[in-house]
Amino acid sequence: MRRILGFSLLTVLLGAFGYFSTINNQTVEVQLYGPVSIHVSLWVLVLGTLVLGWLLTEIYLMIRHPDRWFARIRGGWQARRNTKWQQRLDDFQTAYLRHDLGAARKAFKRIQGDAPPLSVVLQSLALQRYALGGDALKEEYAKLREQHPQNLGLLLPYLRAALEWEDWDLAGQLGRELDRLQPGHPVALEGLRQVAIAQSEWMVCLEQERALMERFPQSVVVENLTEAHLAHLRQAFRAMPKRLENWKLNYLPKRDKALQNLFEVFGDAAKLHGAGEAYQAAKRLKKGFEKTGAPELLEELEHLYHASGASEAILELIGELYGSKYRTPLLRLIYAKLLYQNGRYGDAAQVLADTDEEEAANEPVVQLKFLVAMRQENAQEALAAAAQLLPEQSLIPSGREAATLLLAPKSDDAPPA
Repeated sequence: MRRILGFSLLTVLLGAFGYFSTINNQTVEVQLYGPVSIHVSLWVLVLGTLVLGWLLTEIYLMIRHPDRWFARIRGGWQARRNTKWQQRLDDFQTAYLRHDLGAARKAFKRIQGDAPPLSVVLQSLALQRYALGGDALKEEYAKLREQHPQNLGLLLPYLRAALEWEDWDLAGQLGRELDRLQPGHPVALEGLRQVAIAQSEWMVCLEQERALMERFPQSVVVENLTEAHLAHLRQAFRAMPKRLENWKLNYLPKRDKALQNLFEVFGDAAKLHGAGEAYQAAKRLKKGFEKTGAPELLEELEHLYHASGASEAILELIGELYGSKYRTPLLRLIYAKLLYQNGRYGDAAQVLADTDEEEAANEPVVQLKFLVAMRQENAQEALAAAAQLLPEQSLIPSGREAATLLLAPKSDDAPPA
């Protein structure tokens, strides 16, 4: 705006000067020395006087206050350079926001010679994700880290990039470095958590998650983390119950007592199973489910059944739970599945027949019905389940042909010729 006003004022002054010089075109004789004189236009004389006055003033200021004069000259020159550099930087930022790789490259080359700040270099490197391969990007980040070994502005995007590349060793190294420079940094905690999950280091994972939940208790991060934390606690309880004997759950939100009780049940069951008391562990899970109704406890019961070598006693315990008032669709599915895996196809079919219309339409239930019907050589039930799994009629054989395919004897069961 100031440039426009200045240019407009200069135009008006030049126009006025031209107009008055046209209507006042007299000449003036200026005596220089002795007989030497010159004839000049009146307006040239006026303009020359103004220029000479400006030059004399600048010379006076330079002699009287040289430091201030040179500082003013340098400041003006630097201001013009800064204006040009800022315009180039603005061009780069616009191209960066638009993800215009070509324009961003051109703009970055124009500012590269002026030692752009690290933030701009990192923005340029971020754009290269869409142009360079992982190895080339790693090399560029590594070069920058040599130049800025402890810079948080570099470590943060470098860690995120390492996680994206799934380079877990590098991500772990960067996460630990970031946590050393800025203890408890959420990006470091989340990065180390992802590395621990990828490497199945469940104790490290739990420690990072606990730190996140303690430091940011009211955040959306913790809200989204709770379910995953439960799953990781289960993994840790299964793999190393002794290391969790003194694990305190007081970092959990106070309002979520049910979740805290759930973790305690998992811990008790894991300790019992680790001590060789699988049946007592199953009883603890059963009691916990009756108290909380948490579906995760049913899933853990199923896992315990397999981990115990398909214990008949645990299967009967699940059967008792199924016959009680605590029956749920998930319990029905798990019990029917275990009966099927135990070869009790009739009992499995009877449990599955107890499903309501909505539950019977669930794909896992339909799949299990199909498998049970096949084992029982029940063509009608198998076809009904297959029709639900493959609703396109053209994909399902019809009538007697389907029954023949389903119930055809195996080659080793065929009667001798």
